[in-house]
Amino acid sequence: FRSILWGVTHRFDRATRIAATVGQGFGFLMICLGLVRLVLEIPDRPGVLAEIAGRIGNAGGNIIDVSHHRLFASPSVQTAELEVMFEARDPAHGLEITRNLEQTFTLRRI
Repeated sequence: FRSILWGVTHRFDRATRIAATVGQGFGFLMICLGLVRLVLEIPDRPGVLAEIAGRIGNAGGNIIDVSHHRLFASPSVQTAELEVMFEARDPAHGLEITRNLEQTFTLRRI
């Protein structure tokens, strides 16, 4: 998106500012709609993905998208990166699910 704006405006700094503002607005909209996207660093062993899905589901969240990256995504061969997007009833519910996952896994919210 930023590269398109750069082509239109011919100013990299302005294109970056506009793209960042649009991205923040989109993120705010996702939060208001109850959509949460997380990137977790997880141990690369059997059952971890099922555990995460179970925690989200048992808390009342609805998983929309999952993406698992093992090769070259993590500094260690024993870890993997997992991107999860799920629906929550509201932002407070999404935060509750996020805190539950944060007790066991390293995560960052996007």
